[in-house]
Amino acid sequence: SRQESEKLLTSYMKDFQSNSSSLSYDTLFDGIDVYNSGTSLVEVSDGASVESFTLKTIDLAKKDIVQFGYIKSKDTKVGNDDGTLEIKIGEDSSNPDKTIDIDYTKDMTLRELSQAITDQAGSDISVSILQTSDDKFNIILTSKETGAAQKLTITDKDSNLNADLFDSGKGYKTVQDAQDSKFEYNDIEITRDTNKISDLILGVDITLLKEGDTSVVEIVKDDLSIVSEVEKFVQSYNTLKLNINDMTAYNKEAKTKGVFQGDNFVRGISKGITDIVTSRGSGNSLIDYGISINRDGSMSLDKSVLEKQLSDNRQDVKEFFTGGTFRNGDEKEGIFERINTKVKSYTGYNKLLSDFESSLKRNRFAKGIFTSIAISLLLLFSGCGSDGGGGVSGVSGGSDNGSGVSGG
Repeated sequence: SRQESEKLLTSYMKDFQSNSSSLSYDTLFDGIDVYNSGTSLVEVSDGASVESFTLKTIDLAKKDIVQFGYIKSKDTKVGNDDGTLEIKIGEDSSNPDKTIDIDYTKDMTLRELSQAITDQAGSDISVSILQTSDDKFNIILTSKETGAAQKLTITDKDSNLNADLFDSGKGYKTVQDAQDSKFEYNDIEITRDTNKISDLILGVDITLLKEGDTSVVEIVKDDLSIVSEVEKFVQSYNTLKLNINDMTAYNKEAKTKGVFQGDNFVRGISKGITDIVTSRGSGNSLIDYGISINRDGSMSLDKSVLEKQLSDNRQDVKEFFTGGTFRNGDEKEGIFERINTKVKSYTGYNKLLSDFESSLKRNRFAKGIFTSIAISLLLLFSGCGSDGGGGVSGVSGGSDNGSGVSGG
C-alpha cells in the first residue's frame, strides 16, 4: 500500500540522514591508529601526536618484597617484650623518604603483628601472612608502588621480637628488590619509577611489559574509519535512490507502475537529494574526493582517490566534509552538514514526510468513505430493481387474468 511504502521510504531516508550526519562531525578526523611490532602496550587518545618511535625495554620497574622468617602458627606469640619495629622506605636507608614505627607488645601474636603493620603502614605497604608449608607461616611485606625509592629497610629497634622472624635460615630475605624501569626511546636511555609511562608523548600512554622487548611503534591518523563511513554513506544513498526509482517507475511494456508513479513529492525527494550531493562548496565537490554519480544515477566511491586526499590534504578534506573555520578565517558549512540539513527537512518531527504521511491517511480515509457510500447506493438501487421486477411480474399476472376472463 502507499502508506506502507511511505514508511519504507522514511526508513531509507533516516538511514541516509544518519550516515550523512556521521560524516558532518569534525571529531571523526581525530581518530588515531597504532601499529606496534612488540609487546609494550601503547594506548592513545584522540588528538595524540602522530609519530613513529622505537622502544627498547631494558628493566621493568619492580616493587620491594620482603619475607620474614617463618613462625609455627598465626597465633604464636612473637614478642619477648615490648618494643618497636622500624620500617624505612627509600633508596638510601640513611636518608629515607619515610620512616614508620610499629609498636609491639610481648604478648602480640604473628596475626596481631601483621595487623599492627597494616594499621600503621597500610598506605605504603601491603601485608599478608603466607603459609609456605605445614607449621610455617611467613609475614610478607610488599611496597604498594614500584621504583627504587620503594626499597624497604626493616629493623627491630629493641630486639624484643622472636629472632626467627629475622633468621635467614627461617626464610627471612628480600624476595624482590625495588627498581626503576629503564628503557630506550629512539636510542635515548630513560628511567622512570613505574612501567606506565604517560609523560613521554602527548596523548600517548605506554606500559612496559617485558624486559628485552623491542617495540617499533607507528602512530597514524585513522583514515580507515573515515573511508568506512563514506562507504556506508554511498550504500545508503544507492539504497534510497533505487527504492525511490522503483516506487515512481512506469513500465510501458508490462504496463505496471510504482506505487508513487506520477507523485511529484516523492520524485522531488530524489531530485533534491541528488542536487545537494552534486553541489559544490569552496570550489570543490564530492567528486574531488572520489565520490561520483554514475550515468544510471547510482553513486560510487573510488577509495584510492579518497585515501590519497586524506594522506595529502587531510585538513582540506576535513574542512570540506564538516565545515568550520577555515585557515583563512572564513566560516564555511561542510557538504555533509548541508546534506544532513536537507534530509532532516524531510525526516524531522512534523517535517515534509510527516505531512506526506498525514495526507496519505486523509486520502485513504476519504476514499474509504466514498467506497462505503458507493456500495450503499449500489445496494439501494439493486433493491429497487428487485421490487420493480415484482411489479412487472404483477402486470403480467394481470394479463394472465385477462386471458382467464377471455376464456370465460
